[in-house]
Parts: sequence; structure tokens; C-alpha cells
Amino acid sequence: MSGWADGPEYITQCPIRPGQNYTYRFNVTRQEGTLWWHAHFKVLRATVHGALIIQPTLTRSYPFPKPYKEISVVLGEWWNADIMDVEAQATATGTPPNTSNAFTINGQPGDLYPCSSNRVENRVSAGTLPAKCGYPRDENYRKRHPHPTLFPDAGTRIPAADTRCGIRYPHPTLHPNFAGIGYPIPARVSGRVRVYPIPATRFSTPINAALNTPLFFKIANHKFTVVAVDAAYTNPYPTDVLVLAPGQTVDALMKADQFPRWYYMAASAYVALPLVPFVNISATAIISYLGAWKSTPVLPVMPNSRDTTTANNFLFNLTGLTSSPFWSPVPLNIDERMVVTVGLGLSFCDASSGICGGPAGMKIAASMNNVSFALPTRLSIMQAYYNNVSGIYTTDFPNNPPVAFDYTNPNNEANFALIPTVKGTKVKVFKYNTTVEMVFQNTALLASDDHPMHLHGLNFYVVGQGFGNYNPKIDTKNFNLVNPQERNTVMVPSYGWVVIRFRANNPDAHVPWGLASTFIIQNGPTPSTRLPPPPADLPKC
Repeated sequence: MSGWADGPEYITQCPIRPGQNYTYRFNVTRQEGTLWWHAHFKVLRATVHGALIIQPTLTRSYPFPKPYKEISVVLGEWWNADIMDVEAQATATGTPPNTSNAFTINGQPGDLYPCSSNRVENRVSAGTLPAKCGYPRDENYRKRHPHPTLFPDAGTRIPAADTRCGIRYPHPTLHPNFAGIGYPIPARVSGRVRVYPIPATRFSTPINAALNTPLFFKIANHKFTVVAVDAAYTNPYPTDVLVLAPGQTVDALMKADQFPRWYYMAASAYVALPLVPFVNISATAIISYLGAWKSTPVLPVMPNSRDTTTANNFLFNLTGLTSSPFWSPVPLNIDERMVVTVGLGLSFCDASSGICGGPAGMKIAASMNNVSFALPTRLSIMQAYYNNVSGIYTTDFPNNPPVAFDYTNPNNEANFALIPTVKGTKVKVFKYNTTVEMVFQNTALLASDDHPMHLHGLNFYVVGQGFGNYNPKIDTKNFNLVNPQERNTVMVPSYGWVVIRFRANNPDAHVPWGLASTFIIQNGPTPSTRLPPPPADLPKC
């Protein structure tokens, strides 16, 4: 994929302006399974996103039994407030953003949330609607449900303007005709998937589209076999619970071999720290066996929100499928080694902001190696690199933290000698085809939360994970250099570390997402390994 089709704002392109458009052109190679697309301007990905399913070509088959049916499950969040206002308030005050009001499965929170308590099936018998819901009888006042592919009762009609009953459609950006509409959900419509009561295999593809929260995912009385993560095949991994950091995807097989009835699928928060606020209600949807009588769905027993054992057993134990046609050996000879601390720090308030709401009247800032990344605004980094424009970025992102300390010692949470950050647009430059080993070391500064790290434009191997301070003399002995999991997003555990390896062979400007920094991969020796000219319709700043 050319870097011009990557999308991070001010990294590979300037944002698409209101009323304008830009066509992303790319080829999918050496990947099969589930990825996702999303907006990449500030936090708009919270509402602008969807699944990208890559199937084998007609001449190839899956490296596992062909599933009877594929089901896309997008796990997300719902805010009552405008998500852009939530971010703006956090930026202005220097405090963490408010949490979402609900988790969702394919856009709906499900039966456990108060906003779903007015559903028709919960309140009235079939064919009867309470007058106070204002449900119009005239078909001219109704519109079709906007997602017939996600919900089996395609064509069920909903009121066009009633706001007193039901829930609001969660994607006003994608579906402006439904923005703010409240509607009663007809019986047996809300988030239901039908399956046949035979031991046929289903292909479930959960995606965590939440902004910051890792999620547990279960289906009552059913088990999974994980076969891919982030569109890279894994060795089959049996489990009854899936764990997804924000941005991660999982392809899992599920057999519909249970008694024909209704079962809940559910998603709940995984939060490692005790003081981090979160929504402690599971999002739900219904798995309905064909021919099953309507019944109270069975709810899965979800892990405790702080169940680090369950979360890390899943995240640490996946392995890559070396017999996959796309597998490449793990780099053994390393050209560049980096140790990057990830976590929180403090920065000074803007002059116009006065005193901020963080500790010592400062702003809470995410940082990597004590650098809090500042996006350019005049030109994207990749445009500046391609056109050799100076003054947009500097090439002095450090290979190591400025000060070595006891990174995960809780006593350092309020160590103000270590917490201040430096703000800058600092990038790291790699020569083409460089083999890189990067250690992501979490810190205890302010709080040691889990941090999802996503590498744009490249996959990497997760060769090691652990807790405490990374020790190269000891921890390298436990590296998996044979069949590590291949990913594009990894979660750095609270009070822990992750080591990844990759080959820098995609000329581009890349950004690890979650905590931000950028690195540039220089052009290779041939036309196919060089960054092509920017497309004519590339957005302008």
C-alpha cells in the first residue's frame, strides 16, 4: 500500500475538508482475514468506521475448515455528547476525556442498558404498542432500518421522527437521515443473528473500535477457536473468551452445536487500573438458533473488569501460523534497536488556557521517551519529506529514554523530576529494509494504564511480553523467534513491556497510534520500493 493511502492526519496527508472527497487507492497483498477502516482525524474514528474483510482468492482456501457463514461483529462505544466536544474539552482543560456512556455491538448497546428498556419485546405483547411511544400507524411516516445486512429482520420499518421511545441511531455522520432519531425497536430485531441448530462452523470476526478501552467478548455456552488476528493467521487457539485491545481484530471459529434457543453475545470492559473510570455494563446482542422459540436469552459469565490473568493468558499465548503462504521468518539480525517508554506525563498549559486541570495545574500529556508529539498543520510530514521541505519536523526522536529509572515502580507515580515532557514534531528515520527491534516499556508515571500501539503500514512480530522493567540480559532468553504472533496492533500491559521486530520495507511516514510518534522509511533502490508521487486529489491543508 502506498503511504498516500494510509490516512493519518498531518502524517501522510492533510485532513479531508468538509464537502470535499479523496479516493484511497491500494492493493491488498499478503493479508487475509479481518481488518477495519476508520476516520483518522482526532477522535472521529469513534463513529466513522467499519469492517474490511479480506477473503482468500478463488484458487486458495482457508488454512482451516471452511466456515458455513461469516459474521462481522464491531465492538464500539456510544456518547450522549458530541465526541468532538468531548475531545475539545479534554484538550482545553488538560484532563482525561470523559468516558463513553455505553459500549455497543454493531452500533447498539443491547438489553442491559436503560436506553434499551423501552424495546417493544420487553414492554408489550406482539402487535401492541403503548400510545406514549407515539408509534405512527401510517407507513408514510416510517423509514427502513438502515442496516439490513447486520440485522436479519431486513425491511422492518421504524418511525421517522419519534424521539420519545427507543434509542438514537449511533452514526449521524454516516447516516444523516437518521441523526438523532429515536425509535422503538420491534420485537426480535435488536442485534439478533440467526444460526442453524447443526454443528456447522461460524466465522466470527470481532473488531474493537472503542477509543481507549480493551474489551472482553463472549457468547454464552459457546467456545471459539482463534485462527487469525489483525489479518494474519495464527495456530488454532481454543478459548471461551476473546480479548481485544482498541484497534485489534480477531477471526474466530464458533460451532453452533448448542440447544436451539437464544443466547447473548456480550462485550465488557477490561480495565487493569482500579481508579480508571469506565462503563461497567456489558453490551449485548442475541444469537438466535433457527426454529428456536422466543425465550429469555442466556447471558455469558463475563470476566471481572480487572481480570488481568484472563486478559494476558489470551494476549500472550497466541502464535503465528508458519505454514501460512504469507509467513516470513522473524528477523534475527537486528540493525536498529530502540527502547521507547510509553505513558503519561505533564506539559505546560497554553497561555490562553490559564491553569489546567492536571496535577500542579498542568496538562496531562501522552509521551514516548518523554516526547509529547505535536502534529504539524502547514503540511503533512510525508509531503514535507517527499518535497524536501524543511521546518515541518525534526529527525531527532531518541532511540532511548532521556533518563533510565525504575520505570514501573509505583512510587514514581508523582515523581515530578521525571514527569515533565518535551513537546515537538520529532521523527525517527530508517533506511529502507532496516531490521528493527523496538521495546515498548510502560511506566508508572501518573498511572500505568494499558496502551495499544498500532504501526501504520507495516505488520510486526511480537517476540516478547512481560511485566516490570524489561531486562535484555534475562528477557531475551524467552523470546519467541520461531512462531510469534504477527500483528499491526499490540497492547503494552500495565506495568509491563512488549518487544516487537519488523523489517522497514514500506517507504512511508508511519505513526504508532495510541501514543503518537512518527518514523520515516526512506526509499529503496528500485521503482517498486520507492514512494510514488502524491495523487492529484491529495487533500490540501
